[in-house]
Amino acid sequence: MLQTVFPDLRQLKPVGCKRDKQLRLAFGRFRKKSALLDGKTITNEYRAADRWIACDCLGSVPRPPLIYPHRKNGIQREPAGRGPEHDEYCDFAKYPEQQAEVVNSYKRSEPTTRPRRLAPSFLGRRPNDSRELTTSTIARSRPGLAKLLIELLEAANTSTLETGALDDSPDRLTRQIEDIKVAAERVWLDRNQPLSNWLATSFTEYLDLRSRLDDENRDWFFGRPHGLYIDTFVRIEQTTLYQREKGNKPFIEVDGRLYVYGGYEAVRVPYLALCFVAKPNPDAKPRVMRAYAHPCLNATNWALMDSAIEKDTLGEILGLKRYLQPRNIELTILKPISDVGPAFVTERPVCIPDFVVTATGPDRLVPTAVVETIGIKSPIYDRRKEQMKVWHEQVFATAEHPTTPIVRHERAGLTTDNDIANSDNDFWQRLRQTFSSARGRTER
Repeated sequence: MLQTVFPDLRQLKPVGCKRDKQLRLAFGRFRKKSALLDGKTITNEYRAADRWIACDCLGSVPRPPLIYPHRKNGIQREPAGRGPEHDEYCDFAKYPEQQAEVVNSYKRSEPTTRPRRLAPSFLGRRPNDSRELTTSTIARSRPGLAKLLIELLEAANTSTLETGALDDSPDRLTRQIEDIKVAAERVWLDRNQPLSNWLATSFTEYLDLRSRLDDENRDWFFGRPHGLYIDTFVRIEQTTLYQREKGNKPFIEVDGRLYVYGGYEAVRVPYLALCFVAKPNPDAKPRVMRAYAHPCLNATNWALMDSAIEKDTLGEILGLKRYLQPRNIELTILKPISDVGPAFVTERPVCIPDFVVTATGPDRLVPTAVVETIGIKSPIYDRRKEQMKVWHEQVFATAEHPTTPIVRHERAGLTTDNDIANSDNDFWQRLRQTFSSARGRTER
């Protein structure tokens, strides 16, 4: 709960549940303009009493992030560097205008024939200045390479998951790569330079791409020659991507910033990476100058996953899909990778459900359900899921079903096989009851 303090941080006093909610609604990044008047009444009172507001997002810390009452705007965050930063998922981590920028960065890309301009000219700045591994999260704007990766994967329809999605299938990978290459024909890196001419989808093709870029010593129309390499990797160390669990070859060394969604965790491999390949200067050899990596389902299915537990959730949904097929209900499983929230509202969370399951057939009870995997237990995480709930319930609603059911797969804090099995079974049963009233044999 928020607390009030004097400027020297003496006398921390909780603001109370009602005021805590009013302040978040009035000035949080998901503000409601109707709550602004009540919020300003509170902050004007604190300003007159020479009180500041201490945020609780970091838990019990000696020096919490501070919020200053402001006469015109209601509140003002501390200047960067003066005190600890808010947790990135905190209501006060961003102003509403900044949150709108984050939401817009996750919206589905519109088709365009304009060159992407991913690289400056040789006379311009270097594409990257230093090697750095950066964690990418949904609380921050989506990096440019991530947007392009999502665009290619959506064109290849990797988000629709079929019955054998968890199985290794070289044929499926071949189809996905072919679809990505077709999509690349509609992406322009520069004038008269389609991505399809400069896209590598294997390490062998990457070496060929480097060789061809090595022969390009003059700028294209808008910038230096460059290409992209997309592939899976099973290990990340510092800014180096490895394709094998043991041994160091083949590998890709990123000579710049490497964005990794959620940070690197060995349990989430493999990672699908989109790498930007160019020369740092006209006399240098081409190399990977920056990259974005995101966990995917497996080496032969490039559908993106946010966590290892989501793969377990998918396994349960696929099991239910098989169970309901002979009962006149067909399930379609979608793993959204772009924002699906209302386009006209941006002061809200990024709306990307873990899974969206739709049902067809004469015996189905509801047309759509949202599935959320709960893998973390913390106040900030719980509040974030609660904030997203109202949007998930509305996005897929219909006149017949004005509220979309949300089924949670609770796996936070579970460590024993028995507890995990019980949780999986409970989730499966609740999801079955959401779509079907079939009686008789209901075990998995």
